[in-house]
Amino acid sequence: MDRSVKATESTSEVTDRRAKVTDRTVKVVERTAEIVDRTVKVVERTAKIVDSPDRVMERNVKATESRPEVMDRK
Repeated sequence: MDRSVKATESTSEVTDRRAKVTDRTVKVVERTAEIVDRTVKVVERTAKIVDSPDRVMERNVKATESRPEVMDRK
């Protein structure tokens, strides 16, 4: 009888430890997902910054083409 009680207790301890490990793993996965989300946002912002000089040039060219008198003054 004693053995079965001890075995049940140790099984319960193992189950508790596994639950704690699972909880930690879930927290790590959630934290990793947050970091990935932030990284994606930074990459998207960086892409916009990299693209913006091209857009500025395009706007300048369009503005210049739409107002030929500006070109004549130069």
